Amino acid sequence: FASYLGIDFFTYTALACFVFLVAILYNRQLQRFLEGKMLVFLGKISYGIYLVHLLVMEAIYVYAEPILIGGHYNYKIFIPVAILCIGGIIGVATLLHYFVELPFIRIGKRVSGTMKPSLIIQKNDASFQRTEF
Repeated sequence: FASYLGIDFFTYTALACFVFLVAILYNRQLQRFLEGKMLVFLGKISYGIYLVHLLVMEAIYVYAEPILIGGHYNYKIFIPVAILCIGGIIGVATLLHYFVELPFIRIGKRVSGTMKPSLIIQKNDASFQRTEF
């Protein structure tokens, strides 16, 4: 049925996101959970997480994993390596947020405040007259 309609993984992903967003809109308890300090912090550094996650994972798997595992795969090492990846990603993303993103946001606000507006919208009182039928 899915192949007949042309529904693929991306369609299911979009529908799942839609259901998730509707559930959040109508569930106050879920909204309070998502307003937790840790999740808000992760939201603030999410762009940094997006930028650095592959770099940190690659560095850990290329450089740290051979040292930790010693040449053969060990299932016991998976959890420590996963914790190392997550901690490294969050750590680097936090540094990126505080030492790169926020300073450049401040610079951007300072620069944009000194610029002249390129478009000025003026309110014409005649066009805002109320017409009743």
